Amino acid sequence: MATKKGTGKSVPDPAESEKRDLAQELERAGGRLHSLFVQLPHKLGVSRSDALLMHSQIDDGARVKSLPYWMFVISSCGIATLGLIINSPAVIIGAMLVSPLMAPIIGLGMSVAISDVYLGLKSGLNIVLSSVVAVLTAAAITYIVPINELTPEILSRTSPTFLDLFIALFCGLVAALSSVRSDGEAIMSSVAPGAAIGVALMPPICVVGYGLGTGFTSSIMWGAFLLFVTNLSAIIMVSSVFYYFVYEGYNIQKLIRLLTGRREKSEPLFRLLGRQEWWIRLNESIGSGKRFLFPVILLALISYPLISSLAYLKEKIDIQNYVSQELNGVQGMSLIRGTDGLVFDRDDVKGTIVYSSAELPGADFQDRLNQDIESKFPEYRASITLVRIARESDLSNLRKTQELSLETSPETFHDAIRNRHATELVERAQSLLNARFPDSAGIILETRLIYSTDGMDRVLVDFAGDPMPRETLKILEETLTRALQALKGDLRSVELNRAASVRETFLCDTRARREIWQKQWSSDLQRLRSNPYLKLQISHSGATELLGPSRDLSESIASRITIEEVNGRDCRIERAYSR
Repeated sequence: MATKKGTGKSVPDPAESEKRDLAQELERAGGRLHSLFVQLPHKLGVSRSDALLMHSQIDDGARVKSLPYWMFVISSCGIATLGLIINSPAVIIGAMLVSPLMAPIIGLGMSVAISDVYLGLKSGLNIVLSSVVAVLTAAAITYIVPINELTPEILSRTSPTFLDLFIALFCGLVAALSSVRSDGEAIMSSVAPGAAIGVALMPPICVVGYGLGTGFTSSIMWGAFLLFVTNLSAIIMVSSVFYYFVYEGYNIQKLIRLLTGRREKSEPLFRLLGRQEWWIRLNESIGSGKRFLFPVILLALISYPLISSLAYLKEKIDIQNYVSQELNGVQGMSLIRGTDGLVFDRDDVKGTIVYSSAELPGADFQDRLNQDIESKFPEYRASITLVRIARESDLSNLRKTQELSLETSPETFHDAIRNRHATELVERAQSLLNARFPDSAGIILETRLIYSTDGMDRVLVDFAGDPMPRETLKILEETLTRALQALKGDLRSVELNRAASVRETFLCDTRARREIWQKQWSSDLQRLRSNPYLKLQISHSGATELLGPSRDLSESIASRITIEEVNGRDCRIERAYSR
C-alpha cells in the first residue's frame, strides 16, 4: 500500500491490485468451469438410480473371485502373446477386444472419485494379480513357442513416449464414458471396443512376459512395463475426474452405505476389514483432496521417463537421418542394410551398414562418418561399421580371380575385397539361420544365396525334418525372412525345401542299393563342406568298405562325422543329422 504525498491518504499499489484482479478472475473462471461440469449428469441423463447402478456394476467388475474374469485374462493374454510373436496386428486387436483389464482400472478411478476405499483396494488387488497372471502366462507361451524373434509389434511397445500418455488420457475418457448409464441402459457402449483398442492394456504386459520368457531381457521388460503404467495412470486420472463430476451432485457416502449391506453379505474380505481399527481410520482419513494425490503422483513419476524417452527418440531419428543423408551423398551407393540396423544406447550408437557401390569409397570414409556424428551429436560415441558386398557383376568377375595376379592387375585387389565380403555375408546368413531355425522343425542342410544386381535377393534353404503343414512352413519362412532382412533390408524371401528326414536307414545288400548309398554319401559330404554347423552320425553293420574317407576331406569336416559299427546280419546303414 502506497501513501500519496501532501494528503496522507494511502493509494493501492498497482502491482498488488493487478495480482488481486488476476486471482479473482481465475477464481471466477474456475467457478464457471466447475458449474459447467457439474451439469454433466444432467446432460448425460444420469439419474440417482443410474449412478447407483453404475457403481454396482463397476464394483462387480472388480471382484477378484470371478472365474470368468480370470479365464478372459488368460485367453486374451495367450492371443496377444501369439499375435506379438507372429507380428499380426489383427490377432493383437482381437486380444484387446476380449481383455477384461479395463474393468478394475475403471473401478480404481471411481474409487478415487468418490472415496470408496474398499473399491480401490479390491480394484488395485485385481490389477496386481491380473498383471502377474498375464506376465507368467506370456512368459510360459514364449518359452514353449520355438519362434522368439523381436517383431515390430513387440519393439513398438518397448519405447513409450509422452505422446503415449496423451493417447491414454483420451482413451481413458472414452472408457469412462462407455460405462455411463441412463434409464438403466448403457448409452455409449458402442465406443467401448474403440477404447479397448486405443488403450491396449494387454499387449504391453504381455511384452513384459515375453522379455521374461526370453531370458529376463530387462530393456524389453522395462519399456513395456512403463507403457503399461502410463496407460494405467492416465485411465485412473481421467476416469476419477470424470466420475467426480458425475457423482458430485449426489450424497456419495449415502450411495456407498446402500452397498455396504450387500458387501457384508457377499464379500468375506469386506467383513474382515470392517472389524479392523486401521481400516476404519483409513476410511475416515481419506478426504476429498487427499484421494486425488495417488493418480497425480503416479503421473508425475512417469512423466520424466516418458519425456526423456521422447527426447531420446528424436535424437535417434536425427542421427539416422544424418547418416542416411551422408550415405546418399556418395555417388553410386545403394544401401542394402541401412540405418534401421543401427543400435542405440543412451550414450553411443553402433551397428553395421551394408551397401553396394560401383566404386570403393575412400579408405577413411568410415572414420570420417563416425567423427562427423560425434561432432554433430557430442553426447554420443559413434562406432558404425560400413560393409560393402558384391554385386552380381562383381561375382562374375570373382570367377576369374584365380587367373589374375595381384601384381599385374590392381582390380584383383578389389575382387578379393568383394570375395571376402560375399563370403562373410554367406557365413553370417548361415549363422543367423541356424540360430533361428527351431529344433522342432529339423536341421538345416544347405543354404544357397541368390543374388540380383542389388545384392542378395533370395535365400534357398534345404532342411531335414518331418513334413509340416504348408501354413506352418509359410510362417517359418516369413520369420526367417524378417530375421535375414537385418542383413539385407530388401531381401525378398527365404524359401524352405524339405530335402530329407533327420534320420534315415539305407540297405546295402545289393549292388543297386550300394549305388544309392554312395550317391547319398557324396551328397552328405558336400553338405558338410558347405555347412559348418552340420554334423553326421552313422551306425552300420557290414558296410565298412562303403564308408571310406574321402581323400579331400579336411580335418574339420572329419571331426563332424561319427561312425559306429553295430552287430547285425544284413548290410545296413543308419544316417542321422544333428547340429
